[in-house]
Amino acid sequence: MDEPQSTSAPANERPTKTRFLVLAWLCAAAALAYVSRNAIAVAESTVRSDLGLTKQQSGWLMSAFFFSYALCSIPAAQFGQRAGSRRALPCFATVWSVATAATALVGGLGGFLAARIVQGIAQAGLFPTTTVIFFTSWFATYLQETRGISIAHSGFLNMLPLIVVVAAGMMGARCPTGCSNELPAATSRADG
Repeated sequence: MDEPQSTSAPANERPTKTRFLVLAWLCAAAALAYVSRNAIAVAESTVRSDLGLTKQQSGWLMSAFFFSYALCSIPAAQFGQRAGSRRALPCFATVWSVATAATALVGGLGGFLAARIVQGIAQAGLFPTTTVIFFTSWFATYLQETRGISIAHSGFLNMLPLIVVVAAGMMGARCPTGCSNELPAATSRADG
């Protein structure tokens, strides 16, 4: 039985500059994906009033992405593995982009729910497909030699707080309870 040809680098080949450039772009896409999936929370009250939604409907809208993401993570990863990263990544990215653009065109709860569900399905395949490229083919030997797997994994995890800080600054962070940006005046126990 013939084995399929591998498109990965030979075991002794070091990653090229192009691979590092692709890695940088995929890390940027991962950061954008994290911002994209959570940005709706910042605009929730505005979206709710613009579309005339109840708080319960708004909750459905917030949950739609995460339920579809959770339910489709394994099937999307399997699709990415079967189709290969070169085919699956553009597919996931295109579907995610179209669904994100569609959110600007929605006029009600149904359209917005559909767009968020499709975003969740598309994003469910991005991370596993990306990690397959780097940890099992393009950078496998290099990462093992340089202990880069732990560095790469910690980089993904340590990037999240930075993304939150940058996103909050870009979107104008808001207090979830509607409080002002001023700190309350200090009171003493004598004030009572």
